[in-house]
Amino acid sequence: MTTFVDAERAELGPVLDADTCIVGAGAAGITLAMDLAARKQHVLLVEAGAESIEGQTQNLYVGEQTGVPYYDLASCRLRYWGGSSNHWSGYCRANDPIDYQPRLQLGLPGWPVNGQELAPFIARATKTLEIDTDFFDPAAQLRRAGFDTSQLLEKQSTALVTKNFQLARNIRFGPRFRPDIAANPYIRPVENLNVVKLVLDQHGRRVVAAEARTLGGKTVRIVARRFVLAAHAIENARLLLESDDRSPGGIGNGADQVGRNFMEHPQFQASRMIPSDRFPALYDFQYLGNFRLNANLSISEKLMRERGILSYYCRFMPVYAEEEVSRAVSRLPNRLFQPASQGLFRDVVTALGDPRGAFAKYVVRDMHRYVQPLYYMLEHRTDQAPNPDSRVTLADKRDKLGQRLVRLHWDFTDLDVKTFATGQDTVAHELSALGMGRFQLEPITMDLLRDRVKGHYHHMGTTRMSDDPAQGVVDRNQKVHGVDNLWVAGSSVFPSGGYSGPTMMIVAMTHRLADHLATQSAAA
Repeated sequence: MTTFVDAERAELGPVLDADTCIVGAGAAGITLAMDLAARKQHVLLVEAGAESIEGQTQNLYVGEQTGVPYYDLASCRLRYWGGSSNHWSGYCRANDPIDYQPRLQLGLPGWPVNGQELAPFIARATKTLEIDTDFFDPAAQLRRAGFDTSQLLEKQSTALVTKNFQLARNIRFGPRFRPDIAANPYIRPVENLNVVKLVLDQHGRRVVAAEARTLGGKTVRIVARRFVLAAHAIENARLLLESDDRSPGGIGNGADQVGRNFMEHPQFQASRMIPSDRFPALYDFQYLGNFRLNANLSISEKLMRERGILSYYCRFMPVYAEEEVSRAVSRLPNRLFQPASQGLFRDVVTALGDPRGAFAKYVVRDMHRYVQPLYYMLEHRTDQAPNPDSRVTLADKRDKLGQRLVRLHWDFTDLDVKTFATGQDTVAHELSALGMGRFQLEPITMDLLRDRVKGHYHHMGTTRMSDDPAQGVVDRNQKVHGVDNLWVAGSSVFPSGGYSGPTMMIVAMTHRLADHLATQSAAA
């Protein structure tokens, strides 16, 4: 059985040798290590964290931010075994065909690979994530859950399409795969070791070593035949930018592309729908939640192309009590354990003013079939336009390991505004025409997006894939342009993000990368 090496405690020596060194043990790094080991290829799997989260290690993710307000960078990604899969909710869906297409409005190429080429790897990802493939066919999945699929809205409107997700259950890659890694003689796992820089040869064509450090002060040099960065979309860019000794501006950054085109999955709630009795129950978010699947409304690819917008969907979030009542009910459990106060009395009176809404606040998960919501809020989510100005750069301040902190700038484009606005208007127009509800719409503007949009901790695009080195960082096989033995894994290579969570496509793309690396080894 393999022993997990704690770099902080073990005697490692000044140099670690490896055939393939993978930096990062999240969904991408673990998937790649397991795939290569299955082909009897030796892997050094280096993780900055330990088996569980630790404060000092997590604080190495502290960074600076500008642009649209975003989550704290030390909390929206996780630095221990399993990486950000440790706060993944499990939603799975593959890209739609339109997601691979060029962004002509922005002068950017699309994915250099297409859905047909990725189909076998997406199928492998469903096995890795232990889900079935019914989510490719919403009608099949909904029938299996006992729904009347005659209510699917695309049967009544050519502009609307139902999209749904499958929820993976065994989703924490660290606990799930750690025993398999420990039992695998081809994987050497090292934890609490932080790769801080890559070292190129004198010609700048090969990575000859990686410099790594522990928080306790140890320094280790990793020498390998090939390196794969699987450290997270923000951290992959940081490592390339930080490695600027022989390559001014950082490795792979000859065209100033490293760190650019940072993308998220922007989402926010805007506008209300008061449903009629014709609105199908299968689109009620909470109703479907009990069946561990989720039906959402998108608009047809034909309409997206005609309108020149990105991928969009919305879901309908039921509201059973006005905001004042909802807040009062939410406070009551804490009030009960506090000394008697006017606050407790006031919240009880507020809740009793709407007993139906107060009751629904807590029993909706079981009573949703019988409690009619006051209205639905439309929750919108889109693909985000690749924006060169949304980017990861390095700050002047350094962390405890001597690395420069990351600085994230996040913002939107006019295309993002157009996508949200067109999506909302299309859904409202079509459902109103079908007599399914009345809408109170909010105008969607850039100011509204910047004020209200939230992300999903879905970080993508900072080392985008492109056949043209002038428009990306890695090629179609995820190898860094101009460097012979360095690859990048994970969502940082995505040229666009679609509207689906990235984990399933991360796993699919990593299976593809593993096949490429295995074929390369066989040829060598």
